[in-house]
Amino acid sequence: MSRTAGLRRDLRTALVAGVVAVLVTSTPSIAAKVKNADKVDGKHAVAAKASVKKRAGKLVATDRSGHLPDDIVRKPADADRLDGLDSTAFRSRTAAPGELMTGIVAMVTVNTSNASAATTATFPAPLAMTLPASRTTVVPPGGSTAQCPGVGQVAVNGWLCVYEAGTFKVLAVSVFDPATTTSGVNRDGFELSFSCDTGTCIFEGTYAVRAPA
Repeated sequence: MSRTAGLRRDLRTALVAGVVAVLVTSTPSIAAKVKNADKVDGKHAVAAKASVKKRAGKLVATDRSGHLPDDIVRKPADADRLDGLDSTAFRSRTAAPGELMTGIVAMVTVNTSNASAATTATFPAPLAMTLPASRTTVVPPGGSTAQCPGVGQVAVNGWLCVYEAGTFKVLAVSVFDPATTTSGVNRDGFELSFSCDTGTCIFEGTYAVRAPA
């Protein structure tokens, strides 16, 4: 063997030995990093089914459906709005003076003889006071009055207009306060009482009420 060939072999051997030495010396630092892989930013992680005590101060994984446990939040902060509306827009408020509120009112019943029937309607917001029967008007289909000029309209504050859209075998219609069972309008709504003929009795219509000033 020539001296040159032997030198090449020695160089290859030295190179392999150097690479091995580098890998061996770097292994402890790699292992040290892998050893800490059960933490994220220094915090341990637990499964979604872990108890409250075991998951305290730890990261919590989602379940198979991708959800967190139902009790992950002790008590959510109160929202300032619901569907974009301030809480004052909901039922706890009282209708503003002159505020117009509308809705539907309907009833279907079957009688074996002439009988009475009733249905109720609830206002979106309570009135400031009840209304007497003298401040209610039941308007037949297509009709109007000075106080009730048309469907969805009320010309006078503190007045209820019931607009009939269609009736069948309805003999008479009256407005009652369901809380007192007397004629008139309750702060929260009203009862529409009917006298019906034998068979199927139908009332369909709308109401409009303007809050008292």
